[in-house]
Amino acid sequence: VDEQGFSEGVKAQIIKAVPPTRRVAKDTVICLDLKTGKTLWRAEAPGKPIGRNCSSTPVVAHGKVFAMGSTCLYCVNAENGDIIWSIPFKSAALGSSPMVVNDLLVVNMGVLTAYDIDTGKERWSNKSARMSNSSPALWSKGDTTLIIANARSTIGAYDPATGATVWEVPGGGDSTPAIHGDILAVQSRNEKLGLIAVQLDVKEPKTLWTFPFEARRTQASPVIDQNRVYLIDNSKGYCLDLASGKKIWEQAIQAAITSPVLVDNKLYLITDRGNNLTMYKLSKSELTELGKTRIQALWCPSPSVADGYIVVRKADRFVCYDLRDGAAGNN
Repeated sequence: VDEQGFSEGVKAQIIKAVPPTRRVAKDTVICLDLKTGKTLWRAEAPGKPIGRNCSSTPVVAHGKVFAMGSTCLYCVNAENGDIIWSIPFKSAALGSSPMVVNDLLVVNMGVLTAYDIDTGKERWSNKSARMSNSSPALWSKGDTTLIIANARSTIGAYDPATGATVWEVPGGGDSTPAIHGDILAVQSRNEKLGLIAVQLDVKEPKTLWTFPFEARRTQASPVIDQNRVYLIDNSKGYCLDLASGKKIWEQAIQAAITSPVLVDNKLYLITDRGNNLTMYKLSKSELTELGKTRIQALWCPSPSVADGYIVVRKADRFVCYDLRDGAAGNN
């Protein structure tokens, strides 16, 4: 300001108008040793501080890690962390996760899009499959495989080879579909639909039932266990019969945005505005709390389970807990 020769009054106004700090961020993919937490490699690129919109889960396939950052989609060497290729987003960053189908990386780029996993070259894009924060899923029947996605106002099935729309049924929203056999369950932002179950078919799907309810968030995804579907969102937990949609129970649970993980008949969920990781036992009448640990995480990440360990992303670090028999209290 001094170098520009402004008067004292103008300088004071400029200094007052300019914020004293500037938020900056990097897009970062980190590889950690699961048992020790040791950093094996770190891949970084310039990014933007855009908050929880940048909350994708990476996918690992064919020796590569595919991850969505704040401004770009990245392909990283899984052995050493070298960035193989990156692609700028078509729109703002989304809280969606990529999926690998054969030699394709299928991604929600605002519209459903597929890229060659080796080169990053775009193979197809379905502009009618407009999506928010939902992630695509995969379903197979006989020799047919379809990409299933919760779009803006519909649930759609798409041909992996061409991206062409195969069929659509009413739905839409941020929730990612859960698939059990030939039945799909997903939450819709349309309160008149609420939680939806669809009988999947190659050509003629059928909406089995809808469970309307008023929700503030509608961003969590359900889980299916045998003949029941569970949804925890809007500070409530619901258990419904998968075949009929009949409500089995409903109870207060302080959670939203994050999606639960089901392991060994136990449900793990980030609760209390991200403060706790809570473990529940499934029962015929309710979720019974078995224990909790204070983690002070963000609201939106979902726990990740592998080899008897559960990993949660916090605001500034990862934390890992040992779920194996005899490992209580270890982390």
